Amino acid sequence: MNAILVPFMTHYLLSASGVLDLMNPAQAKGWFHAFGFSLYFCRSRRVLSGRRAGKYWTILSLSIVYCFGHLALAIGHTRMGLVVGLGLIALGAGGINHAYRPTWAISSGRRINIC
Repeated sequence: MNAILVPFMTHYLLSASGVLDLMNPAQAKGWFHAFGFSLYFCRSRRVLSGRRAGKYWTILSLSIVYCFGHLALAIGHTRMGLVVGLGLIALGAGGINHAYRPTWAISSGRRINIC
């Protein structure tokens, strides 16, 4: 995702009417860094992750949100599709990371203690 985001914005982005609406490299890098910031901002949102619904339900539901973000990027090649897609990806990836981290730590700790 990170490797193709800037080339997508500088070469393939369309307007609502279907005409090329490309970003210059400085704008694309700004959007890329804003997306990276939103990933870390969403990781600090701990309301959903394991406290209300449980970690496995959180991982499943936010994985679906993450997939819908990629679907929005695939369908909508406009700036609005970019905003919606990256927002859903950031929300899904941030929550998945927070919910998955304790699960991974427990399973990796058990492997270390057994061996």
